Order: sequence, then C-alpha cells, then structure tokens
Amino acid sequence: MQGDLHEEFEYQVRRIGERRARWRYWWDVLGFMKPFAVKRKPTIAYSFPGYSGHYQNPSIPDMLRTYFKIAFRNLTQSKGYSALTIFGLALGLSVSLLSILYVADELSYDRYNEKADRIYRINSDISFSLRAIKAASSPTPMGQTLKKDFPEVEEATRLGKYGSHMITSHVVKSNHIIIREKGVLYADSTVFNVFTLPMLAGNPKKALTEPQSVVITESTAKKYFGTTNALNRVLVFDDNDVRKVTGVIEDIPAQSHFQADFLLPLHELNDAKVNKWGNHMFTTYVLLRPGTDPKSVEAKFEHILQTYVDPALRRYFNTSLAESRKAGNDFKYSLMP
Repeated sequence: MQGDLHEEFEYQVRRIGERRARWRYWWDVLGFMKPFAVKRKPTIAYSFPGYSGHYQNPSIPDMLRTYFKIAFRNLTQSKGYSALTIFGLALGLSVSLLSILYVADELSYDRYNEKADRIYRINSDISFSLRAIKAASSPTPMGQTLKKDFPEVEEATRLGKYGSHMITSHVVKSNHIIIREKGVLYADSTVFNVFTLPMLAGNPKKALTEPQSVVITESTAKKYFGTTNALNRVLVFDDNDVRKVTGVIEDIPAQSHFQADFLLPLHELNDAKVNKWGNHMFTTYVLLRPGTDPKSVEAKFEHILQTYVDPALRRYFNTSLAESRKAGNDFKYSLMP
C-alpha cells in the first residue's frame, strides 16, 4: 500500500507540482484509514454458566447519564412515594440547617468583647422567709467589695434600669425630634474597662463621671443630630431630665446579652451609693485577671457572706447567718460567664 502511494505521489508531482501533490498524498493516506484503526474503548470479558462475551467499560459521563435516567424513571413511576421522600429530605435538611444556625448564633453571643473569656456576671440564689429568689443581680456593694478583697478580680461594673421598673420606654427629645426609646440604662464609669465599647467621641475615663451626662451610640447620634460629632449636645428624657452628651460609642452588636442606646451615670442614684447587702437592684459584672480559675473565686464567696452578709442580718433581722441557715434559709452567689 505504501509503494502504491509513493508511485501515485511521483505521478502527481509531474502532473500538478510538488506542493499540491503533497496535499493529495496526505488526503489519500487519510482515505486509506479504516474504522478499526481508531482506538476504541477497552472491553471487559465476562463469563457465566451458559453466557460469555465482552462489554465496554463505561465512562463517568455515561454512568452519570444512566443514573439520572434511572432516577427520573423511578420518580415518574412512583410519584406519591417520590414526593413524600423529597419532602422528608427537604424538611430534614431545613431543620438541620436551622439548628446549626441557631446554635452558631447562640455561641456567638458576647464574643465581640475582647475580654469575653474573663467577664462574669454575679448571680444570686437566695432562700429567705419561705421565699426562693434566683436573679441575675447581686447586692449593691458586691462588685467593688470583690475588687477590694479578692486580688483575682481586676475590675467590676454595674448596670441598672433607668426609671421605674414599671416603665419600659422613655420619651427622648432633641430640638424638634421626639422619639420614645427603650434602650436606656444606668452604668458605672468602669463599664468601658470591662466591656468592649469603642468610643468614637469623648473620653471613656470621664464620660460617665460628670453629673447629668449621657453616652449614646453612633446610630443614636445620627438619628438625633445627623452626625457622630454630638459632644456637648443636649437630650431631654421624659420632659424634665436634661442631659449633656459626653461620649459617642459604636453600636452595641446584636449578639450582646444587654442592649442600650443610652448610658447614664449610675453614681447619680442614691441606691447605688448605699452599702446595703440586702439591696439587689443592679446587675454586677467582674473582670477576672488572666489565668484565674472562676471556681477558686466562687469558693471565696463564703468569706463575703461571713464578713458582710452576716453583720447585715444581725443588724436588720436580729439573726446571724448560721441561725438563718438552721432555719432553712440560705444565700448563694455564683459566677456566670
């Protein structure tokens, strides 16, 4: 076959020239190629009793195409069963996804605080005079007493509700803007040492030390004044409480266990100044020093009870802590992350 191609090539050179003869030569070569010369897919031999032969090893696209065909046929043949199966699968995936999102959201709470792993709230568990009280509050002097008596406590701060506990919102005015607000809290000046509340304007060390002052969030400043440059501007609460803006902080993240748009100085309240161990009006937080085991701090709460609560019981109730416990009463304080 090769000799015939060469003879034909020489003839065509003499007839139409070498360049065109070469094109004709390659065309003739392709014309001699047969289907058996093209590489085929490998085959696999099989043998069963009474049967034998070969079949081609299918490619991945062929397999996928076959799977989809079979799935489609099953869906169309059993429509009711298929619909029930798909609905169950979709429902299961949705519930799983929602559960994951819920858990992730819960675990993200208060993670914005740079010192989140060292911040603890003091909870109370009190049984007294046939009454059982579990609350996220503690005696008024608890925080500063822990800071003074326990070297493991680096800082303490308190938060309290503004106004009467029966009132859930307050009217706030600035010139012609009047809005009813809910996020109004009292706070110690040390709140900025415990929680991560970046201040955009003002001095965090002095913002809540001045009388009749208020610290507001960034969005609140823009809402009332159109800018975050709101220092020394005036806000009026409930028509008669006039306050000067001494600080503007970033908005508190939604994943925070407390929300506030306005922070007022807690030291203004007489209840915040008294040294009463029976007064549980405020929520107290402590910042432990790095490396401190909270259990070791909780173990020292008995010292607080013996040193401060026992004298208070003797003074106001004419009984001792030991006698009160014998009567079925008890006082417990714990740290909540």
